[in-house]
Amino acid sequence: MFNDFLSYDSDQPIECDICIAGSGAAGISIARSLIGSSLKVVLLEAGGFDYEENSQAIYEGEIIGQPYYDLDVTRLRYFGGSTNHWAGQCSPLEPIDMEARAWVPDSGWPIDRASLDPWYAKAQDVIGIGPYDYDHVALSPEGAPFLDFLDDKLRHKVWRFNDPPTRFGEAYRAELEAAANINVWLHANLVEIETEQTVARVSGFKIATLDGRTTTVRASRYVLALGGMENPRLLLNSTAANPNGLGNDRDLVGRYFTDHMNGVVGRVAGVETDWARAYNFVKTGDIRIRTKVHASPIAQAERGLLNGAAQLGQKPTARDTSPGYKALRRIRDNVKKGDYVEDLGSNVVAIATDLDGIWDGLVEYFVDDTVYIEIEAEQAPNPDSRISLSDDVDALGLHRVLFDWRLSEIDRRSIDGLVQLIGEEVGRLGVGRVEMEPWLAADDKSWPDENFGGHHHSGTTRMASDPSKGVVDADCRLFGTDNLYVAGSSVFPTIGGSNPTLTIVALALRLADHIRSSMEQA
Repeated sequence: MFNDFLSYDSDQPIECDICIAGSGAAGISIARSLIGSSLKVVLLEAGGFDYEENSQAIYEGEIIGQPYYDLDVTRLRYFGGSTNHWAGQCSPLEPIDMEARAWVPDSGWPIDRASLDPWYAKAQDVIGIGPYDYDHVALSPEGAPFLDFLDDKLRHKVWRFNDPPTRFGEAYRAELEAAANINVWLHANLVEIETEQTVARVSGFKIATLDGRTTTVRASRYVLALGGMENPRLLLNSTAANPNGLGNDRDLVGRYFTDHMNGVVGRVAGVETDWARAYNFVKTGDIRIRTKVHASPIAQAERGLLNGAAQLGQKPTARDTSPGYKALRRIRDNVKKGDYVEDLGSNVVAIATDLDGIWDGLVEYFVDDTVYIEIEAEQAPNPDSRISLSDDVDALGLHRVLFDWRLSEIDRRSIDGLVQLIGEEVGRLGVGRVEMEPWLAADDKSWPDENFGGHHHSGTTRMASDPSKGVVDADCRLFGTDNLYVAGSSVFPTIGGSNPTLTIVALALRLADHIRSSMEQA
């Protein structure tokens, strides 16, 4: 059921077995996994059901490193979290993404890729992106063969999208409302993680409203699922038992912030573009599939490259940047939900409800003869790329985020290396020549002036085999604290070459199973 903490009129703590702070992809996935169990679950959401300016303002912060999006814009603070504005792109990590790579400092997960397979399969269902099938050949568009790259240079990789993307808050609201053992509390801002003096156990989550109402949630197990910026922020702000912040004895909380670098980095020119159709979307009902290319594990090792994916397509960014396209897509999504303005012209509504028409028509309209190379590149773990606390405090009395995003030589070299590999292969195949973007071809090795991040906040409470290398263990439990767990991409030791949400949900399901099993066996 749902409750609003703005209406809470008791001075008694809220009691439960498991308390989860954060109702984004991770928090909702964990809560849903526990429906019907014998465990009483509380799910905390800092906002309400819709966007509220005073709540969103809590996410404001200071940026002192690489240019980045305003911190109150790059994530959302209401039920469903940032799934309220994600694009729905999903692809699993590759085995190499989770391995210790000699050329990538601080790489390696304490779990291997194969251990995530059963959880990836379940995550597919949660997100609604069809079967756990990423065979690019079987999913290729009819009559448009992929380029025959040398296997030791470039590989193909599939991304799945559902259309529109699953908004977790909308998709699972009724299910959580009906669950007898789940209590969702809206407008319940986590402001402090209370612990015993030894910090061996959390004793409560202190919550507050923006108008000053407070209480404590008491549980046996606690989960932080607030995102890659807010997870470390709450740990660093919880200083009652440790002036450095909870879990921060080794100054690792907030460090190793990683994101994907996104943008057009080159183009394939001087060719007929019929082959490019293989790299456009394939539609299967509401599921859209796109095949991208990445450096092979052999090439990554030989050339010292990070992973990353390149999207080859005709004007791939035109749809995203066109105001007309964005407006029609919003109308289309609202029509699908049965929520649209009555006086819209019948032709506009007809276009918006015709999924094939809106997509193919606009793609055809914006296409030119150039094949653009748009990358989503992995960033290497870097302890100087970090979230810390500023002197400024928010309306809840918490220190705001001080964000210092640092990019390094290997990050830029890996983008350059992937584009060079594509150039070598399209040249060998005789299908064109690659031209780099001027900033990438420049000798000064600078970065573009515009924002280049992917909104994939990761690494700030990284998973490790021992506390000298990370913040949580292989079960996502905070080192040194028996009953506090962290969920979401903040636990990723490396971000790999894939969008994080599928892995976030897979790890959340794995964590829910671990907590449930450990409590039922106790």
